[in-house]
Amino acid sequence: MRAPTDEDLADDFIDSASGKAYRKFGRHWELTKYIREFLEVFAWLENADDFALTRAVNRVAHVIRSRNAHKAARTRKKKAESAKEARRKMELEESSPLLPGLK
Repeated sequence: MRAPTDEDLADDFIDSASGKAYRKFGRHWELTKYIREFLEVFAWLENADDFALTRAVNRVAHVIRSRNAHKAARTRKKKAESAKEARRKMELEESSPLLPGLK
């Protein structure tokens, strides 16, 4: 059995009860608290000390925040492209010379 990667732990966290509670009730500054609650089970099983648990929490939080930032960037890009397209259509309609009764 191989050790789980940070991405695997992030996926497991998102699917866990702690992850669902974070998505439903949590604030962005509380992410590490929810991850710590989730990872304490793994730390207890592996007899890890508090420093190792803190490092694992920070690594998983970094992965989740990075995913959220990439998703937000894609959303901003889509909205900017659709706004640009809407402006282009509006300018095209304004510049087209139609007879007064045909509008």
